[in-house]
Amino acid sequence: MTTVSAISFPCWAAFDQYVSTCHEASFRNRWRSMREVKMAIIGTILFWTIVYVPIIFNSSIINGSCNLTDNPYRKFINFFLTPLVYTNGSLTIIILFTRRTIRNLRATTLVNQRDLVYKISIQI
Repeated sequence: MTTVSAISFPCWAAFDQYVSTCHEASFRNRWRSMREVKMAIIGTILFWTIVYVPIIFNSSIINGSCNLTDNPYRKFINFFLTPLVYTNGSLTIIILFTRRTIRNLRATTLVNQRDLVYKISIQI
């Protein structure tokens, strides 16, 4: 559970970069609140705890090592949840918010350039 929560935090970092470059002040201010940030952290930890609690009931000790019993939950973990969490999902979220951050930064640059051209044209 701690590993999965730790993997979620780079996704939150990419989201934070997106929020800090977003042009909507109300959206930025909402996520600037310490209360919202704490709730996101606690929510992430609780979410992954709930997802992984069934492992406790679907595992057994064989020759001194903990093994998952062969059942549908094990297949779900092995073939869906693990690839989603450790690679596909995390990479998708990070790439998505990084691209949106870049788009926000480019839009800001274009606005600044237009303002500069407008100011120069007024002075001439």
